Amino acid sequence: MELFKVRFFKPEDTEAWNHLVAHASQPSFLFFRDFMTYHQHLFTDASMVVENSLGKLVALLPAHVKENCLYSHFGLTYGGMVVAEKCTSLQWMKYFYLVLEFLHQQGFEKIFWKEIPSFYGTSPRDEFSYLAFITKAKLQERHLCQVVDLQSDIQLTTDRKAGVKRGIQNQLYVQLSNQWEYFYQELLLPNLQDKHQQKPVHSLEEILMLQQKFPDNIQLYGVFQEQQMVAGTILFISPHVVHSQYIASNKAKNLLGSLDFLHHELLTKFFSHKKCFDFGISHEQKGTKINEGLFYWKQGFGAKPIRQDIYEIELKNYPLIQEVWI
Repeated sequence: MELFKVRFFKPEDTEAWNHLVAHASQPSFLFFRDFMTYHQHLFTDASMVVENSLGKLVALLPAHVKENCLYSHFGLTYGGMVVAEKCTSLQWMKYFYLVLEFLHQQGFEKIFWKEIPSFYGTSPRDEFSYLAFITKAKLQERHLCQVVDLQSDIQLTTDRKAGVKRGIQNQLYVQLSNQWEYFYQELLLPNLQDKHQQKPVHSLEEILMLQQKFPDNIQLYGVFQEQQMVAGTILFISPHVVHSQYIASNKAKNLLGSLDFLHHELLTKFFSHKKCFDFGISHEQKGTKINEGLFYWKQGFGAKPIRQDIYEIELKNYPLIQEVWI
């Protein structure tokens, strides 16, 4: 039987870490080290690696630590374990067992596991849900990502069709934009303040720094009327999935149909070659309250809810995995 070793990430692992992320079964640029470290002042990194007997990394766990608990990873949209595309289910479960065993031996009491949504994968895999059941994991939060299947016909509701029609009548057009400061200062910040009394997770300086590091993955698409941006969205673009990170418009959005027009263009023109478009969540208070208006609007583009869970696992339960096999 092949032997594996679990240990914490070291800076010299960076190149091998990034290589595995680039060839993962659920690829996402959020797991590259340059992205993970932009907010390192907020989180104490405790990322982990699994290596084989030759010292090759075969699994990664982006994580941070707080007190005697490990979190995977609450500074990112999703966490979970990163494995190569050809990783078998038996290998995945072995790596998971070894990670939990290692953490228990290190004196940790619990791990909080933030799932990678299933639609990020090249093919479905759900080993974690089974092992969460085996280890008596407790569901802490349940989120609903609203996701459009881009490989199926996009079916708009009557309301969304009317918005697209208004956009055409008002001669709107959509294009990739570099007007980051205008979008932030004139559209995004006022929108979040007026509607939610909140600020974006990323400051303008942070998003510009990240965009410079990942120009193909972080992009701003604007809706324009006579060369004036009237709405826009910042997209996080992975190999198979386009995720809407921020959406904002001026106060004339309903009159112009700007947001409906923007997203119809994104879904049917700019990203129709991708697997799916993730509108993100529409709820608050750890998933217990849904913003009905926002949920309804996203549903109007054919978005269907797909769950993303956060579980708490007591590490003392790791031996239960060994009892599964007969």
